[in-house]
Amino acid sequence: MYDREYHAANREKINQKRREYYARQRCVRNEAKRAAYVLKRDEILKKQKKDRQNCPLCGLDFRRLYIPKHIATRHNKATRV
Repeated sequence: MYDREYHAANREKINQKRREYYARQRCVRNEAKRAAYVLKRDEILKKQKKDRQNCPLCGLDFRRLYIPKHIATRHNKATRV
């Protein structure tokens, strides 16, 4: 897109233009994401319901990716040796 010399000489100007472009397009991007979510909402929620595991220490049911954080915060005394 830009050659190295131009980019090195005008780095701040290029970054500012990019920030302004993203700021102008923010509403458009957010609307597109919302519309995509509405179309896939049921599928997303079904996947989240299926992606669960029991905590090995307390037996409560959580989302699989949350288990390590749960253990670190809730059972921090249990994980210390």
